[in-house]
Amino acid sequence: MGIFDSNTVTLEQDDFGTFKDPQTGVSQTIRRFTWKNGNGVSVQVINYGATVIAINLPDKNGKVDDITLGYDSLDD
Repeated sequence: MGIFDSNTVTLEQDDFGTFKDPQTGVSQTIRRFTWKNGNGVSVQVINYGATVIAINLPDKNGKVDDITLGYDSLDD
C-alpha cells in the first residue's frame, strides 16, 4: 500500500500568517495544522480561535474538493 494507506493519519504544521493585536500591538504567529489520511481526506485548523479553515473530501469520482466556506488567509 505504500507510505500512505487508509489507516494512516499524518499531521503537518506550518505558519499561516501573523495577527497583530490592535490593543497591545503584540504580534502573534498563527499556525496551521493539517491532518491527512490515505483516502484523500484532510482537515486544516488554525490556532486563532481553533478555527477550521478547510475540510477536503473526495467525491464519488475521487475528485478532492474543499467543502468549507471561508477565506484563504488572515488578510481576507
